[in-house]
Amino acid sequence: MQVLIALRFYAVSCMQLAIADLFDVSQPTVCRVVHRVSEAIASLLPDFIHLPVNREECKTSRKFFSIAGFLKVIGALDGTFVRIVSPGGEDAERFRCRKNYFALNVQTIVDSDLVIRNVVARWPGSAHYSTVFNNSAACLSLKTNALYKDFHLLGDTAMHVKNIY
Repeated sequence: MQVLIALRFYAVSCMQLAIADLFDVSQPTVCRVVHRVSEAIASLLPDFIHLPVNREECKTSRKFFSIAGFLKVIGALDGTFVRIVSPGGEDAERFRCRKNYFALNVQTIVDSDLVIRNVVARWPGSAHYSTVFNNSAACLSLKTNALYKDFHLLGDTAMHVKNIY
């Protein structure tokens, strides 16, 4: 029942009170359930979303080559704005993106099979894409882990990422 409540909330983003009525529970219960299920899902992140951890997983680079002729690529990187309600307070304007709405700046890295390998969803909309990447755990791994020494990420010109390796 908790998973169904959370899925309904994720799917329709309607008022918690409406979901409470639908499932015959209280609104505070919906709030607690969504929080609990979200934390449970987030705790699984390291098991499913991670950069390649060995040479075998880096073989995804062969598929990038067969698709588009790019050598030694282990992922494609991009960012997007995810619209949010104004958080209010002194820092609210930090969340206003260049498209003039409130947002989180979300970065994702996918492999050649479009499997998500990394997600960063904590920066305000005003943060530049390169700031998000340069301050990410993925960037640190790519710079310091010898496994990635010969590999690259693909990104568009908005990323302006320099001196990764």
